Amino acid sequence: MNRPLILLGVLCLMEGAFAQVNISAMEYFLDVDPGHGNGTSIAITPGVIQDVNFSVATGSLSAGFHTLNIRTEDANGVWSHPESRSFFISASTTEIRTDIAAVEYFLDVDPGQGNGVSVMVTPGTDLDLMEQIPTTSLSSGFHTVYFRVQDAAGQWSATEHRPFFISSSTTEVRTNITAVEYFLDVDPGQGNGVSVAITPGTDLDLMEQIPTTSLSSGFHTVYFRVQDAAGQWSATERRPFFISQSTTEIRTNITAVEYFLNVDPGQGNGVSVAITPGTDLDLIEQIPTASLSSGFHTVY
Repeated sequence: MNRPLILLGVLCLMEGAFAQVNISAMEYFLDVDPGHGNGTSIAITPGVIQDVNFSVATGSLSAGFHTLNIRTEDANGVWSHPESRSFFISASTTEIRTDIAAVEYFLDVDPGQGNGVSVMVTPGTDLDLMEQIPTTSLSSGFHTVYFRVQDAAGQWSATEHRPFFISSSTTEVRTNITAVEYFLDVDPGQGNGVSVAITPGTDLDLMEQIPTTSLSSGFHTVYFRVQDAAGQWSATERRPFFISQSTTEIRTNITAVEYFLNVDPGQGNGVSVAITPGTDLDLIEQIPTASLSSGFHTVY
C-alpha cells in the first residue's frame, strides 16, 4: 500500500513575552514523545527568521489517526512546548468520501466502537444532529459526552467531545464565589494554591499580579480556579506564558493584521484587516463565507 508524504511549512519564529530568542534547533516526532533532543532533526539556520519546509515519511504508519509534534530549542538550551497537528492515514490510496451510516454517543467512559448509544440518522455525507441526552443517572459534577460516526464501509471516526456540568440541585442555583486561587505549572491540590483576595458575592473582574522571579526561563502555565459558597471547586482555567532571559522589555507596535481561510497563502498574502498601528487592538471583523463549501473550515 502506497503512503503519502506529509509536506509541512513551519514558521521558525519563537517570540517570548518580552524579547525574541534565537532558535538553534528544531525537531519533530510522531505520536510518542522520545524526549527532548531525541526527535527527528529538522535542518534550520540558527538565529534567522525563516520558513522551514520539510517532509515527514508516513510509510511505516498504520491506517488511522496520528499526531505530528514539532518543537524548537533556543540558544540557551531551552525547549519549547511541542506544536501538534493531527492527521489521518487512509487505508486507500485514493480519496473516498462515503456516507455516514451510523452515529453513537457515550458518557465519560468509552464502551468500545459500536457499543455506545445509537443515534437515529438518515445516512448521508453531511449530518446536522440535535440529540436529547438523558442525564438523570449521572452524579453531580463534571462529565463529558463523546460522539463518533461510522461510514458505509464500517470505519469509525475519532471521537468529538464536549464537557458539561451536572448540578446537585433540581433548580438552577447560582452560588456566590467565595474563594479564588492560582498555581503555576503543577497542581498542588484544591485549596492549596495561592489565594487571591476577593469580595464574595460580587461579580469578579480579576487583575492579579503574579510573581515570576523564581521561574526558570522558558514556557510556563498559570492556572486559576474558584470555589463557591457550597465549598465546590470549579475546573481550572489556564493560560501559557513565556519567561525571557532578557531583563529589558521590548514591546513593538502591531502594524498589520491579516487572516486566511483553510490554506496559508504565505505571510503577507492573507486578507488585510484595517487597523490603527500603535494602538491596543480589539478586533471585530466580518469574514465573508459565501464562497465556502458546506462542512468544516478554519479561520486563521
